[in-house]
Amino acid sequence: MWTTAVVLLALVAGACGSSSGSSSSATTASTTTSTTRPPLPDGACVVRMSIPGPEQGGSETAIVDSHFPSTGVTIAVKYKSTTSNYSGQLNGDSHAEITFSIGHPTANFPVQVTASVNNGQESCTSTFTPH
Repeated sequence: MWTTAVVLLALVAGACGSSSGSSSSATTASTTTSTTRPPLPDGACVVRMSIPGPEQGGSETAIVDSHFPSTGVTIAVKYKSTTSNYSGQLNGDSHAEITFSIGHPTANFPVQVTASVNNGQESCTSTFTPH
């Protein structure tokens, strides 16, 4: 009788631990945005835009990373027919974010953004295209 009980218990435990073809499982994927600092080339900064295709009348942010901490940075925003200049300060981690209004530039015409760090010791360029 004990042998029969042990065999039945083993059969029940095995059945509970196995999976059948009718069971299903769900997998959930999540998307995250990386804000990791990009690698810096020797002797140059990196500038990237927060919105690659902003709407006219909105704002844009130039995100600058450099080798120089706690120093000045200027950006020159070159539109189709004019250039606007803005300035900011890199923090102790050599990072700055400079937000500016884009106004109503020519739609679908790339705008060049050039950052100059530490009185021109580093420079870098990016673009955005307003819509």
